Amino acid sequence: MQDQLPEKNVANEVSHEPTIASRANPRSSSFSGMRLSADFISPMIVGIFLGFWLDRWSATTPLFLLIFFFLGILAGFWNLYRMAQRLEKQNDEEK
Repeated sequence: MQDQLPEKNVANEVSHEPTIASRANPRSSSFSGMRLSADFISPMIVGIFLGFWLDRWSATTPLFLLIFFFLGILAGFWNLYRMAQRLEKQNDEEK
């Protein structure tokens, strides 16, 4: 029975599995979705922390928190708009 099975030489086999670097295609939909969500959420988080810190420093409880939170929302939408413009331009160049 052992004679009928071909020997398997693991050292000579080449793996055709894609590496992590080759799978991280910047044009893939999951990568684009992660990028869009990070570009939208990051300014809001920074605004919250900056507003919270300024409120503690100046003893004005919700004032700076609200101001910087809304500025973060505006910056997040601005990032989404710029990304949409960039993607639209890339799609037009491909056609």
